[in-house]
Amino acid sequence: MSETRVIECKTDGAKGFVVIEGPTQESVVNAAAKQLVINAASASGVSRAGLSNLPPPYPVNDKGETNDDVIFCRNGQKVVGYRCKYDVMGAL
Repeated sequence: MSETRVIECKTDGAKGFVVIEGPTQESVVNAAAKQLVINAASASGVSRAGLSNLPPPYPVNDKGETNDDVIFCRNGQKVVGYRCKYDVMGAL
C-alpha cells in the first residue's frame, strides 16, 4: 500500500461516515487525509461537508481486519496499513 485511499463512504446526503486507509498512522490523520474525507463526502452528496470527529487510526492486516492478533502481531498476523473512520456532516 503506497497511498491513502477511500475504503468506504456511506452518507444520506446530510451525514454519514468515510473510512480511509493508508500506509502509516500519519497518512490517515494528516491534513491531506482529512481533505480526502471531505472530498469523498462531498462527492457522495453531502453539502458543504465537514468532519464531526477526529478518530484514532487503527491497524489492519492484508484482509482489512483488526483485532488483538493484528495489533500485537501475534499468530502470524502483520500490520499492512492503518484505517480511520471519520464521521461527516453537512453544514446547516
